[in-house]
Amino acid sequence: MMVVFAIICWAYFPLVYFLYPETSRRTLEDMDEIFTNNPSALVFKNAAMTSRHRPQIFIDAEERRIADGAAAEAGEVVLKGKSFNKASHIEMAV
Repeated sequence: MMVVFAIICWAYFPLVYFLYPETSRRTLEDMDEIFTNNPSALVFKNAAMTSRHRPQIFIDAEERRIADGAAAEAGEVVLKGKSFNKASHIEMAV
């Protein structure tokens, strides 16, 4: 009976290797980046998904989110990487 459980455990190794991204040293925002920006279910080909250390792309994305949040707090709207002042935005009545 123990052999059955051993076989099931060994069968999960390829599944975890090919389909599950590395989650250690990742923030929740990093995991959001992983699942929204990775079109493929296979993660073993992407070094950012399997690296044990936090990749630079996640650090850059975090810095971008912080800058966008600071711009929004300063009264600016961030749209497609460009900042616009709220005072210069005029809504047109229909």
